[in-house]
Amino acid sequence: MKWFKDEDFIRGEVPMTKFIKRNAIVSLLDVSEDDKVLEIGTGTGSVTCQMAVICKEVTTIERNDEAIEVAKKNFEKFGLNNVMLIKGKAPEGMDGADFNKVYIGGSGKNLESIMDKLDEKNNFTVIASFIIFENAYEFKDLLKKRNYKNIDTYMINVSRAEKLEMMIAENPVIIVRGEKND
Repeated sequence: MKWFKDEDFIRGEVPMTKFIKRNAIVSLLDVSEDDKVLEIGTGTGSVTCQMAVICKEVTTIERNDEAIEVAKKNFEKFGLNNVMLIKGKAPEGMDGADFNKVYIGGSGKNLESIMDKLDEKNNFTVIASFIIFENAYEFKDLLKKRNYKNIDTYMINVSRAEKLEMMIAENPVIIVRGEKND
């Protein structure tokens, strides 16, 4: 399996989930070869690409035009034919999506309506990443109120050594994970 490095991606001005965080997300979602993943918030497609080299298919929803163009270039660059990109703002575009894993990387302040749509299905794992604490706790509360199981919260802080061995910190990310089994 290929582990994409940050420098492998076409970026433009679109924010990208970096290597350590990207692979923590994929690992915590426990993506495997038979999985069908729904991703909300494609961005550059860095998480999408990492999932797509592992799983059966990824359906990803993005609303930002520049992000869509950058992501398409990355999918083409890596020859990923198992990715379906939908332009829209979730929960739009979620109808008919077939999935057993969900990654929410950008909710556009629509967490509740996204969760309403997800709750129409059963037996899946959902993971979401946040840079704002309040949003992570809101999501965790939504999972609890909806009786999701095995809810976990993680914070990932990454620092890298730069010139003169000085550590440069990246923004931390909070990851919340839960399972719906009815």
